[in-house]
Amino acid sequence: MEELAPHVSARARRRREEHPPITVGLESAVARLAGSIVDEAEVEAVREELQRVMGRIVRHRQHGADLVWEAYEVDIGGAG
Repeated sequence: MEELAPHVSARARRRREEHPPITVGLESAVARLAGSIVDEAEVEAVREELQRVMGRIVRHRQHGADLVWEAYEVDIGGAG
């Protein structure tokens, strides 16, 4: 995409840079779930951690979709 839409290259790079922290967040939550959760407070902490990670994933997906749309509409010519 970056070759066809060079003005989005910095934003595309930022989207790629988001992958490792998202992966780490998911791995951390899975590791906590695989361990023994001893009380309600720990359940709540894991739930909050997963909500933060899911929020990052949702924002990442939306930013990626916006990026593709902009590249398609502006540089490739869109459907019309």
